Amino acid sequence: SFLAILKTGRGGPKSSRSGRCWLSAMLRPALRGCRNLHDCCAPCGAFVASELKKNGYDVTVYFYNPNIFPEEEFDLRLAEMKRYCEDVEIKMIEAPYQRNDWQVAINGLEAEPEGGKRCNQCFSHRLAEAAQKAQEIGAEAFATTLTMSPRKNVELINQIGNELADFYGLKFID
Repeated sequence: SFLAILKTGRGGPKSSRSGRCWLSAMLRPALRGCRNLHDCCAPCGAFVASELKKNGYDVTVYFYNPNIFPEEEFDLRLAEMKRYCEDVEIKMIEAPYQRNDWQVAINGLEAEPEGGKRCNQCFSHRLAEAAQKAQEIGAEAFATTLTMSPRKNVELINQIGNELADFYGLKFID
């Protein structure tokens, strides 16, 4: 469970592409300021946020996931992450459930398989929201827990994140 990982510090997710610990880039001393962490669920977000906090970073978790369906699942994930952030005193911003915006973003790609063109649009949509929120709150950098999944295209997520960071004058932590 993610709580066991947090307590022991072992068994944390690894980057499926590079073989190095995904957290090493997040802990670069040159980027010690505020970070906006886009999060998809408590197991991913709790691990990353707690490691950042433990290492002295000012982190804000941004829960933005209009792709989650049904809304009850969204509510469950949100409630668990909110509970965790309150328990460990990590700031959290919760975006409202905006399923219609996401459906517009992926319009015409609904039948695409996992890993297909719909993922590109979904990543772009969610990371754009995270970058905008990072700029709004004065964060110098943003990141996403999406890169923790072995089922996600890490190179694509990092490319999109870096392009958005350039556009918004931020750093993307890949």
